[in-house]
Amino acid sequence: MDARKNCQLAEEAENRVIAILLILAQFTTLRDAAHIAIVADSLGVRRDVAEAVAWMETRDGSRWRALGPGVIDSTWLNDGTLRVRRVCREVGRYQLRSCVNWVKLLGDSTCTYTRLRNEYAVGVHCGIANLARLYRRYGNWVDAIKRHNGDGPLADKYVEKALAYIGWRRLQ
Repeated sequence: MDARKNCQLAEEAENRVIAILLILAQFTTLRDAAHIAIVADSLGVRRDVAEAVAWMETRDGSRWRALGPGVIDSTWLNDGTLRVRRVCREVGRYQLRSCVNWVKLLGDSTCTYTRLRNEYAVGVHCGIANLARLYRRYGNWVDAIKRHNGDGPLADKYVEKALAYIGWRRLQ
């Protein structure tokens, strides 16, 4: 009876630990969503669009420091060898390209490569500011989401997935 009771107590303790871990994981996700919502509201971007693009880029807030694969530049040299180098990488929660002068493009001095790479809040702010810029330029959220990703068939698939995340068939 004692062994059975001990097993039951151990299982209950394990279940409590799992419940606490799930609560902490939700807190991180909720904190991330709350931060995105505040910044989106302040910059005139739909919350669901900002959340969908953040999700598409890094899937969850835990990977916000992830560096994307970036753009590869290859050049044939005179000696017949191929020189391959990485020109720029995607950085931050919204995976903004490091080779773009975001300070100049967004008119925001906080959007430097170093700050995008190292400061979560700056990455969120600059990513959402870019969505606002794209919306002003293209006049609709579908094109803004697409242009955040790029152009062509892969960007079309990106938009489809983002809209599915939001739960919309058509976004105006």
